[in-house]
Amino acid sequence: MSPETIFWPMIILALVTLGVYLPMSKARVAGVKSGKIKARTYKLNEGEPEESLKYSNAIRNQYETPVLFYASCLTAFVSGNAGTAMIVLAWAYALSKTVHLFVHITSN
Repeated sequence: MSPETIFWPMIILALVTLGVYLPMSKARVAGVKSGKIKARTYKLNEGEPEESLKYSNAIRNQYETPVLFYASCLTAFVSGNAGTAMIVLAWAYALSKTVHLFVHITSN
């Protein structure tokens, strides 16, 4: 495998994370339009309804340990250690975080 392959799990995880912003935004706009919640609630995320809170929590979780994942992948690439084992581990992490994200926003 070429070392550049290590970028694909990073790209997929980033796109999955960005993809959660759409349903979160829809849930927030729907809450404000229906009158269930005031728009200022989202300024500090205090009293956020469950419909949008689950997305907000999932996104926040995607900016915790995945940041270390991105740093590790970039370090491996730059140092020339982006071999097969590292790429397989990167895919395993990206897939497990994707599954975790969907559990977070569905059945959790």
